[in-house]
Amino acid sequence: MLGRCRRSKRVKRALVLFVIAALNVVAYSGVYNYPIRFWPKWNYSPSSQEALHESGREPDNLVLVAARDMSTMMTVSWRTSEDVSDGVVQCFPADANGLAETIEEPACSKLLFCDELKTDKTVYCHSATLANLRPGTTYWYRAGSPTENAWSEYRSFKTPEAKPDSFSFVFFGDTQVGFDAFSELLADVDERHPDVAFYMIGGDLVDRGEFRNLWDEFMTGSGFFFSRTPFAPVMGNHDFGKGDVGARLFNSYFPIPGSACRPTERAVNYSYQAGGVFFAVVNDPGAESGAEWLEGELAAAEEIGYDFKVVANHYPIFNVKPSRDDRTRQELWMPIFDKYGVGLVLSGHDHSYMRSRPIHADRRMGGDDSGTVYVVANASTKHNDFKRIDVAEAQFTDQSTYQVVTVTRDKDGKASLHYAAYDENGTLVDEIRFGERGKRFLRAESEQRNAFADMLAITLP
Repeated sequence: MLGRCRRSKRVKRALVLFVIAALNVVAYSGVYNYPIRFWPKWNYSPSSQEALHESGREPDNLVLVAARDMSTMMTVSWRTSEDVSDGVVQCFPADANGLAETIEEPACSKLLFCDELKTDKTVYCHSATLANLRPGTTYWYRAGSPTENAWSEYRSFKTPEAKPDSFSFVFFGDTQVGFDAFSELLADVDERHPDVAFYMIGGDLVDRGEFRNLWDEFMTGSGFFFSRTPFAPVMGNHDFGKGDVGARLFNSYFPIPGSACRPTERAVNYSYQAGGVFFAVVNDPGAESGAEWLEGELAAAEEIGYDFKVVANHYPIFNVKPSRDDRTRQELWMPIFDKYGVGLVLSGHDHSYMRSRPIHADRRMGGDDSGTVYVVANASTKHNDFKRIDVAEAQFTDQSTYQVVTVTRDKDGKASLHYAAYDENGTLVDEIRFGERGKRFLRAESEQRNAFADMLAITLP
């Protein structure tokens, strides 16, 4: 009996390895459009890895992170070796009298230990939030340690006006796979759109969030741009990784409001305002807890009276990947979006592109063309097939995109929003314009210029 059990186990293991090998052949034949290995986790030995990018006395991984009021606040984050336990940020306006207004903000510094590495296991993560900044002002800043006399280079950033005539930001979908390609895309976007207020990525920044080497590799390709233009990250399921390590790395490298100055090993939701627009970022993967948090944040935003409200969440309200059909967020969140006039919901996760028409919770446009527009986007080299859904006005795959959202105001202060999606070459592939009335999105005029028009044969009600 014991012999038969052992033979049975060997047969099962052989079958598993055969299936895995077959999947690898499929993956590398191009069917999945990206090189991914399906080897099980027990074959992976990260503890044997040396740190790809070892820390030192001088700061690296320098990042500007979105703060609660981006017109008057900015969070700066950086990393050093464990020998440098203190830090400050020095900042001053770029105008003629700027040096007289120098701000020096001490940092919160916390040790980060990563057991999976053979070298550079322990580093210090530092962050400081600058406050009382002038809206619409360019600042020079540097981060470092006065004690060690170890400093970063000077970099600059610009705070947006409270309600500027024109304000824009860039949204990317997942960057999970293909950091080299994303770094090139980010450089192109930086050149094409130099005046954007910040960048946002819709989660799954890395493939396995428990491994620091992946975060450091991500930062090596994108950190320069995030040190000049603020970054508003969304946490995805791959960023969590295994256990709580991924969340700890995410929150240590990107001290978003609510996680700065205190170590946390959980997903932290956060909100901020920029350019007269309210942003709510739902990092908690729980649909019910996310709905409860959104209700409170959006109710408070309604009292203040923003021109537009934008929600970002990794998991799409409308799944476009064929194997997924989670409608829980549709049932719980869409009535809240209707209640508070949320105009735009940005997501990733499914590794293809979709933009809906403006819709209400019952999936129908209002009589005044009002409703919420839902977006699923992808910036990685991993592309999934998609299923056509009835609310979509634009759908395609096998194409990485970036999205530029621009708010403009006329001489009377009336705001409008323009959403535009571009491919890697900067070609416009999809767009839609919104007018506004009060605090809600009302008129919606779709201007389709989709290079993948043959994939948009959807009969709209």
